[in-house]
Amino acid sequence: MKNSLFPLGSSLIDNIVFFATIDIKSNHYTRCTSAPGHLVHLILKGNYQLSISGKRYTAQQGDILYYYETEEVIWEKNLVPVSFYSLAFFSSQLMPLPSNYRVFKSNRKMRTAFENMNTIFHQEQKKSSAIAFYGQTSNLISEIIDFTQPKVSQDKEINVWLQLEPLIRKKKYFKCDLNFLCDITHVSQATLARACHAAFKIPPMQRIREIRMENAKGLLLYTHMSISEISYEMGYSRVHEFSREFRKYFSSSPSEFKKQHL
Repeated sequence: MKNSLFPLGSSLIDNIVFFATIDIKSNHYTRCTSAPGHLVHLILKGNYQLSISGKRYTAQQGDILYYYETEEVIWEKNLVPVSFYSLAFFSSQLMPLPSNYRVFKSNRKMRTAFENMNTIFHQEQKKSSAIAFYGQTSNLISEIIDFTQPKVSQDKEINVWLQLEPLIRKKKYFKCDLNFLCDITHVSQATLARACHAAFKIPPMQRIREIRMENAKGLLLYTHMSISEISYEMGYSRVHEFSREFRKYFSSSPSEFKKQHL
């Protein structure tokens, strides 16, 4: 496995966390949490069974696997060795794919983008390589969006929320209220509630809480930030308020949760 952290950003991609070629021996089993942000795999050979956030899948050669924001993953069974490319990146502007697109067949353009990334990755790393790598990552993302978007509802109310959520993440509006959301979207509370329910089947403030807690979880597990720093990042004025809500959401305090998952 070979990892990298590219320092360059783009209009769509905030940061690339790592790119790797991963080889897994047969009869592998693991239970883990996916990396925060967006994580995309392309299966190069082999097949295996897994569950993502409680839903079971069979992944095989040529499939794309997509994870978003520290999902619970169980690698259940592989009778043969498995190899895959793995790409992790942050994007405050890119909405997660619908939950029914966690495992799907790749097309030629997706596979080409991954192959090009692999070639660039093994070249001498310099600014031009980073630019080329970001370009191929953007190509991959665009192709995945084009592939999945026609199957996503074009309901205008859903789009109200789908356009709002990237702004919430980018501007870190983790502790906003419903009036604030209505002000920045210029829609009524009723419209916003319908939009969120159409997109995620839950009320707006419950969705904001999910975003806040999942972001906190990612920072806790995958950064060296202290609990007080994470509390501040999430918009809390007091650490104990953050810890209380974290415990209510995850049934463990932040420190207990970190010990359990590391």
